[in-house]
Amino acid sequence: MAVSTARTNGERFYIIGFGGEYVLGPDAKPGIVSHHNEIIVPAAAELNGAFEAHRAADIDVDDATGVVGVSDKGLDDICERIDLTVRLNFGDAAVEELHAAWGHRTRSQLVILPHLRQVDALDNFVLRLPGVKLFTLDPALVAELKLAIDALRDAVGRKQRAITVRAGCAARLSEAAAAFDAAWSRMVKYATFVLGAEVGLYVPDLSDFRRKRKTAEVGEEG
Repeated sequence: MAVSTARTNGERFYIIGFGGEYVLGPDAKPGIVSHHNEIIVPAAAELNGAFEAHRAADIDVDDATGVVGVSDKGLDDICERIDLTVRLNFGDAAVEELHAAWGHRTRSQLVILPHLRQVDALDNFVLRLPGVKLFTLDPALVAELKLAIDALRDAVGRKQRAITVRAGCAARLSEAAAAFDAAWSRMVKYATFVLGAEVGLYVPDLSDFRRKRKTAEVGEEG
């Protein structure tokens, strides 16, 4: 028995292309063409729009994740420079005071904190700096630290916004897929009524599509 119900968006787009070729052909039944244009075309347009929006949102999350990684490394490098500056120039007691100013954390403990907790800890560190007694930092290094804190905070905010947008796009895509499936189910019933035994001219057999795709995937693995 032919399979006409899609499991994936890839199969939905195959259905759209297959049916689209039929309705553009010279032998297409007028009723199929009109129903296709009325039922399938708008559902396909929304599915495509939702799919592209989700793909763009996915790319934006990946980009934002990369920016977080770069910003995090930049901040970690500055913390390492601060740690080395204090160790090399001011001694063990100053290192203890540095750790206290970092919230009673060593550098290794500081840099593994979740990003926003690390930002908060370093914001507090900057506020405590005027009160430290056993070490001083170059104002240029402190300025770099502030910029790096802001960069990581902004990067994390961008990523969080991108994830929120992607979640909305995923919901839209899920709704569009469900709407397309409902429209396609109606269209298959109508096409079966009109075309009878020749329904395969408009409705593809997805079992054949899946078999060919699986064969192609096995060939790529080989």
